[in-house]
Amino acid sequence: MTASDTTETIKKGNSEPSFDKTAQRILNLFFVLNSSPEPLTTEQIVLDSDLGYGSGNIDSDKRKFRRDRDKLLERGILIKEVRPTGAQETEESSWTIDREHTFAAGGLITADDADILLNAIDQTLAAGSSTFAAPLADIRSKIAYLTGRTTVDEAPISRSPTVDAVWSAFAERCALRFLYQNGRGEQRERTVCVYGVFEREGVAYFCGLDNVT
Repeated sequence: MTASDTTETIKKGNSEPSFDKTAQRILNLFFVLNSSPEPLTTEQIVLDSDLGYGSGNIDSDKRKFRRDRDKLLERGILIKEVRPTGAQETEESSWTIDREHTFAAGGLITADDADILLNAIDQTLAAGSSTFAAPLADIRSKIAYLTGRTTVDEAPISRSPTVDAVWSAFAERCALRFLYQNGRGEQRERTVCVYGVFEREGVAYFCGLDNVT
């Protein structure tokens, strides 16, 4: 299941207007590159209809891919070209997220920034979001430690083994194996590469690529 699959499900269930296809495609591209353990070739990307390409006109899809990279760059996400050492110009390129330049380097957070982040996390935790409570608490502890902020005694966070497993799979870009039960009570084992986790009306969801077509 890709981000577009999730969007379509939400749209049908709530009778909301369809989301912009370009936004869906860009989001899918970011999810796939972020979760892939190795760079993806141009062909793997522009021939994939699940991502939003694969129109049958490869030149058009390549132009879409180039525009999508520019849109991600506008939002601070740099997609870099990867070529093996000694590769010829005619050889196919591969693509990955340039994490060194996409994410801020250490030492850029000021004391005021740290206070704002800690206060925002505290307010979110106080609101009772069970889905993000554990990872936010971990982030809070790291910010407090790195910036020398003293921490007050905090109430213990209620951790869910299931939610922790999903977060671990997402953070480590590993496949998640679990027992799935459908509405008829039928169970089967599924394996999913988790692309993202979100919360809607107090219910936690994750989207990803299922091994079952």
